[in-house]
Amino acid sequence: MSERPHDTFAEDDDRPVLPKAIGRYQIQRLLGAGGMATVYAALQESPRRTVALKVMRPGIASRSTLRRFKHEAEILAKLRHPYIAQIYEAGTHDDGGGGVPYFVMEYIPGASGLVEFADAKELDVRERLKLFVKVCAAVQHGHAMGIVHRDLKPGNILVDAKGDPKVIDYGVARATETDLVQNTQVTDAGRLVGTVLYMSPEQVEGTNTDISAACDAYALGVVLYRLLCGRMPYSLAGMPLFEAVRVIREDMPTRPSSIKPELRGDLETIMLKALEKDRARRYRDAGELGRDLLRYLGDQPIKARRTGLVHRARLFARRHRAGVIATAIALVAITALAAGGAGLWWKYGEVERERTEAAAARTAQDEEARALAAAAQVPVAEPERRDRIVLRAHDGAVLDVVFAAGSGLAATSSTDGKVVLWDLESATRRLEFAADEHLSGPIAIDAAGDRAVAARTDGTIAVLDLVGGEVAPAPVRHTAACTSVALSSDGQVLVSASDDATVRVYRFGHDEERTLRGTIGVFRVVALASDARTIVAGTDRGTVVRWRLPVERSRRPIAIDRSPVRAIALSPDGLMVAAGTDSGRLQLQKRAGEEGEADAVWTIGAHDGPVTAVTIHPNGKRVATASSDGTVKLWDAADGKVLDVYDHTVRSADGTVQPVPVWSLAFDPTGKWLALGDDEGMLVALPFEESENKVVWER
Repeated sequence: MSERPHDTFAEDDDRPVLPKAIGRYQIQRLLGAGGMATVYAALQESPRRTVALKVMRPGIASRSTLRRFKHEAEILAKLRHPYIAQIYEAGTHDDGGGGVPYFVMEYIPGASGLVEFADAKELDVRERLKLFVKVCAAVQHGHAMGIVHRDLKPGNILVDAKGDPKVIDYGVARATETDLVQNTQVTDAGRLVGTVLYMSPEQVEGTNTDISAACDAYALGVVLYRLLCGRMPYSLAGMPLFEAVRVIREDMPTRPSSIKPELRGDLETIMLKALEKDRARRYRDAGELGRDLLRYLGDQPIKARRTGLVHRARLFARRHRAGVIATAIALVAITALAAGGAGLWWKYGEVERERTEAAAARTAQDEEARALAAAAQVPVAEPERRDRIVLRAHDGAVLDVVFAAGSGLAATSSTDGKVVLWDLESATRRLEFAADEHLSGPIAIDAAGDRAVAARTDGTIAVLDLVGGEVAPAPVRHTAACTSVALSSDGQVLVSASDDATVRVYRFGHDEERTLRGTIGVFRVVALASDARTIVAGTDRGTVVRWRLPVERSRRPIAIDRSPVRAIALSPDGLMVAAGTDSGRLQLQKRAGEEGEADAVWTIGAHDGPVTAVTIHPNGKRVATASSDGTVKLWDAADGKVLDVYDHTVRSADGTVQPVPVWSLAFDPTGKWLALGDDEGMLVALPFEESENKVVWER
């Protein structure tokens, strides 16, 4: 989070007195305040960093507000996207009057609101659209998980110093499986305030029975209108609430082209579709809106269609019901006398034209739906690239991909909560486990492809029977979210890391569990050697720790930098470790023998974005890394030289390409394939060949 504009405070608002500390966080300054909570910039002791600390205001901690506040923390914990502010921790602070809940989230230095940033940088229309498409991608990440933000506005969409957006404040978001919270805000005088300006027609009705992702699509439409037109689609200033609600529900927005003529055409059509009163005619979610904008930027036909004349007349009639009835009676009489059937013929032709257009649109939508349904079941191969495998793996981002060494099978996990087992040789889906809302992404699989384990945010670990399709809980239970898992080749040894600062080692069939602790930081990721004797773990303090079982004492930690280690990999013999951090750095460590201490062979800046995944080739000569910046890089393990770069992209408007974040990466046990999972739910397997003189990375 970043500082909010001063106009978020009322003129007579009593500014809260800054506390010195909350928990282990030293308060630095006030960032913003609302009716429910206060947001501070605070200094975290370990790791030492500035965070945004949101604390519920004392005296309002009723059962419903406590439930709402905790719900926000749970919502944010599910969201893992480069354009969504990350949550770090949630807890309770005793201020002397009882427990006050708080949560800690990412602080975004040098950030400004979306519109302010675009205006300050004097971005043109295309540049603003490219920035806005990233916002759509972030919001769609939530929609894919069943989460509706419900409070999208420019102030909740920040842009950091790098020019990347960060969606914040999911405090009034709702998971579609939970109860709704009333969000309409009014003053004592009943006048419109705050976020109602961005609410959809069904949302301002206040019934809370018809909230869906289409509400966010509408709010994004209002944001887009303001971003491109410099004003709101309706003039609501000073209106009583009931009148403002009527305008939002019934009045047509001012056409963008009447404000800026250059918006006329497809772009205006997209904007007006996002602002449709009837949600059935609106974009159903942020993804549909973003994809249509990408089509516009790419000079491709858009999906949106202009609003028909009959539909506009219907809206007009709704707004002026009494006058229309009287006028209609008179017009019918005049038309019958003066024009005979001509007027009726024209009306009939208009209705038929709109009906034909609607039928054509439905046919196109049905065809697209059938294609998407087919893509979910059948591998999607690009005709011009038959040398690689492209699968529609999930409805959400593919967070992890792992291979079973002896079976040719692979497993993937995703933000959609599902784990899927794949046969890459035949490019088919073997098995799919039902969605698990607590799935945190990391998974592991044994060599035979019989058993897999999956980390969960409630601290437990799911054991997946890949033969019978059954799910059972592992006996291991952490006191905080499980962040990483590893499994031995024979499937008998399970290793897990957690936010509770422990690494647990469990042996199936022996009911034997050990707890390993480090001295520096919280463990984020773990890896296990094939012999199940060497364990390595990366911490949130930028260090890598190694244990050699059965000895429980950890070896000397090796530091990379001060940012969290996000990805880690072990070579099959357990002698080589590759680890990547949130700062984009990559380190290779190696030791001469089983009992020797590891040394850092080289450390380099690998990516512009965080290193999201790292994998070591079975022969130990090559290391591959992936990043949220959309690049995959191949490295020489001997000297850290980059050998090749694969840009994972989609084509954008001006013929350039736009990166697609890559979240997972793995070499298959034969070393002939490099598989990656991306933000769009795709699993891509790239053929990999090596010779003495060159490396050929087939595309």
